[in-house]
Amino acid sequence: MKNFDSKFLLAACLTIFCLQSTIAIDDTHFYRATNFLPIYHEPHFAEKGLTSFDIFVSHGSTRKARAHQDDLKKDKCTKKDCCDLLLLNICGLHNMHKLGEGVPDKDPTNPADLALINLEALPGRDCFGKLLFGGEFNITEAYLFFTQNLARGLFIQAHLPIRHLEINCITFTDQSPTDSECPNINTPEWQTFLNIFDDILTRYNLDITDFKETAIGDTTLFLGYAYHYEDTEILDFFDVTLRVGVLIGTGKQKDQNKAFSIDHGYGGHMGIPFNAAAALGAYEWLTVGAHVHGTVFAKKTKEIRMKTSTAQNGFITLAKDTATIDKGSLWGAHMYLKADHVLHGFSATVGYSFSYKRDDFVCPCDLDIFDKCIVNSDCLFKEWKNHTFHLFIEYDFSTNRHHIGPRIGGFFNWQVGGTRVFKTHTGGSNFGIDMSWFFD
Repeated sequence: MKNFDSKFLLAACLTIFCLQSTIAIDDTHFYRATNFLPIYHEPHFAEKGLTSFDIFVSHGSTRKARAHQDDLKKDKCTKKDCCDLLLLNICGLHNMHKLGEGVPDKDPTNPADLALINLEALPGRDCFGKLLFGGEFNITEAYLFFTQNLARGLFIQAHLPIRHLEINCITFTDQSPTDSECPNINTPEWQTFLNIFDDILTRYNLDITDFKETAIGDTTLFLGYAYHYEDTEILDFFDVTLRVGVLIGTGKQKDQNKAFSIDHGYGGHMGIPFNAAAALGAYEWLTVGAHVHGTVFAKKTKEIRMKTSTAQNGFITLAKDTATIDKGSLWGAHMYLKADHVLHGFSATVGYSFSYKRDDFVCPCDLDIFDKCIVNSDCLFKEWKNHTFHLFIEYDFSTNRHHIGPRIGGFFNWQVGGTRVFKTHTGGSNFGIDMSWFFD
């Protein structure tokens, strides 16, 4: 028996190790730390007939962002500390010097277009015509889960997020050179541009004012299978859960006419999410677990803003047209240690997660105007990464004698690293209840 247990322990450890190297629900985004949600990231409890309702509420705020070093190398006047950038500069400074380059249908008789044409004609210089944008990002979220166990370890699960997203206190400062060499901050063409900047934005139906919106995110429906094994002398148990489902693009999409608007989901794309979770129990209180997940998305054709020059950079883009978007897949892994029911119903979990989104590929419908290489050079279509530490505490009031068990808890997610992401930590609380429809 001990020989069998030794082989089983080795196999279980290898399973968890392999899982680390491989986001299923609408949870992982560039604008905040990734969440740790036990009802989703831990293996599922497969008691027949069990029904669970869970809600997680969190909030976060930041004025900082993390850029990619490759983006900063292109801009000699950006502070090279990628972890201490103002919020709206995850791609570096906004290049207004070339804002109008390649934009179709400019009219020289229109003062706004004339300002773009005259500015574009000036020679380039480091920092000239570049604006540093700042602002404050706030997010408040509620995550709703419904889980229903079926027979033989099968279960169904539904997830719906509700988000309030806000970017306010938007400001910009001119980073153009202040010396006597031309062009500089006092160059007439540049000052003309700044004086009628609002008119230029109006001409192209673009708004750079505050963004504030409350809406639902993307809905996810899962079919899962949970397996529990405890016939071992070395371990307390070994649990595995597998899920596959569909992500429905119900989330409100980015307003293409507001430069700093944000998708509430994944831009209306349908997705196929899949994930696996595994955990080992020992000493009657310690749990070591891992969760890996991925989502692949269907292509979607819609109207978006696109670059018309490789020199353009940032959230402000004038040209807009229809394009087909092949959205980059999402991947992630969580690892955690849990002190499970160490003081009656009290549990505490510490963990780490890594999230990664691959590049989008955008194919403009009008290739006579838009160049695919230029469009796809946009930093906002590039990959991003997020590293998060988690702390989660919970008290479980359920008992073996009663089939109704409430749970309450609190959590904090600390964003410790990443590229092309907002530096947003989040914290909040949760409430859940389990109900069993089968009684002994």
